[in-house]
Amino acid sequence: MADYGGLTNDERIKRRLRMLTATTAPPIEQELQAALGEDWLATARRETEKPYLRLGDASGLLNIVLWAWEGVFAARYPAEVRRLALLVRDIRNRVGHDEDFGDAETARLLAAIGDLEALLGGRAPAPPPPPRFRVPPRAAGGDPRRRPPMPPTARRGRGGGCALLGIAALALVVLAGLGLLLVASRATSGAAGGGGGAARGTRAPTATRSPVAGATAGRECFPQTGHCAEGALLAAWRATGGLRRHGAPLTGEREEALADGRTYTVQYFERSRLERPVVGAGPVQAGTLGRVLRGIDPPASPAPGARHFPATGHNVGGRFLAYWQANGGEAGLGLPLGEERRERLEDGREYTVQWFERARLEWHPGAAAPDDVQLGQLGRLALAR
Repeated sequence: MADYGGLTNDERIKRRLRMLTATTAPPIEQELQAALGEDWLATARRETEKPYLRLGDASGLLNIVLWAWEGVFAARYPAEVRRLALLVRDIRNRVGHDEDFGDAETARLLAAIGDLEALLGGRAPAPPPPPRFRVPPRAAGGDPRRRPPMPPTARRGRGGGCALLGIAALALVVLAGLGLLLVASRATSGAAGGGGGAARGTRAPTATRSPVAGATAGRECFPQTGHCAEGALLAAWRATGGLRRHGAPLTGEREEALADGRTYTVQYFERSRLERPVVGAGPVQAGTLGRVLRGIDPPASPAPGARHFPATGHNVGGRFLAYWQANGGEAGLGLPLGEERRERLEDGREYTVQWFERARLEWHPGAAAPDDVQLGQLGRLALAR
């Protein structure tokens, strides 16, 4: 990797991403507060299912821009901003995976980050409105208080023009009066019928934004990751919990040879990998990423108050057992691979977790049920390996 002023290419990109965040986060936060209110961040975390989302890093900044694109930013910025945000987020993910960057590619990526920063944080002010009346140029040495002479034809028709203007003004007054009467009539009838409008001084409710854009019966595209799901994999995604269970897609469909030696059509999502055999009949199911990432612990003795699974020799109890039963059980989440344990997760904090064949359950005691039990992002972990 080339070196510029003591910085490698990936360090140059990281520094540029930090500059992007520092420059654009304040105006973006102001626009979000103005459009969505002070609790916009809590809404963003809930709708994206990213509890640690924040504006202080490039990844969070870009995910927030893409989440709020349709509802907030599409009316304020050109479509090029969304395209660049998707591209720069991909750059950020590649940097996080320690990919190598050549000199030519680095120059192109730095230019894209700079373009996005210019559009988000350094927009030129809107041009001033044109004057209502055009002032004719003054002749050299002329009196600025004198009007320019009117052509003879204009002087001859001046009286008729004034009459026409008077008639037009009268017509406008009549039309305005009729419009006011119509508005008052509608307002009165709405109030008499119980009204559906918002009360004075309150904000009218807004429509809930879907996390999915470009949805059709057989295809859904997700702006937060820039990928789409379709066909049989999309049908299985919808039928087994959708965004809450699997998260958004991180890749398109691809073919992979898995541990059983067979080739599958697979697609990685934030919390899972959906797969179906390429040859032969077989249902779409969530892959056993828990076995791939974690393996299985030695068996444990049955525990009081918990359910023991002889097939793997482990117990599940309390909130984890209730969540497991309510979210597909063995078919949806698989069998337990170990007991409850404390682990330091990707955000650097410790949680009580339990690994299953197809999921990792995490207990978040600060959240209210049912959100106190959440699924780990095994799809991301698998892709990062």
